[in-house]
Amino acid sequence: MMEAETLHRDAALLSNKLHTFDDNDVDGVKPIIDQIREKRNQWKERRIKIAHYEKFGKLPEENVSKATGNPQKEGELRHELQLLNTAIWKLDQKIAEKPESSKVGEWSEKLAKSKLRKEEINQELIRLRYETT
Repeated sequence: MMEAETLHRDAALLSNKLHTFDDNDVDGVKPIIDQIREKRNQWKERRIKIAHYEKFGKLPEENVSKATGNPQKEGELRHELQLLNTAIWKLDQKIAEKPESSKVGEWSEKLAKSKLRKEEINQELIRLRYETT
């Protein structure tokens, strides 16, 4: 219980640091947000164990929690992957239809970033799949 409270407090303290960054400082805020998400996920795991203990009088078995994985995260990643696939297709179409446009450079850059993110998501989905088996 105290560990869950500590994680909650740590996440709150990190959240309080966010106001010190400029609105446009995305790169500076990202590590803080990643830490907050990690603390919140750890906190949720602890709260689930606490609720299980309060309900059944014993901690849940470890192999059961690993077998279920994280379907919410997987669903979010699959949704983002669908959006990226659509964006990639549209950018490919724009570039093919208007190769002399002044925005081809911008479109190509967005296309490259989208393909990179798509690859990152695919790797994360593979990691999640094999982490649970």
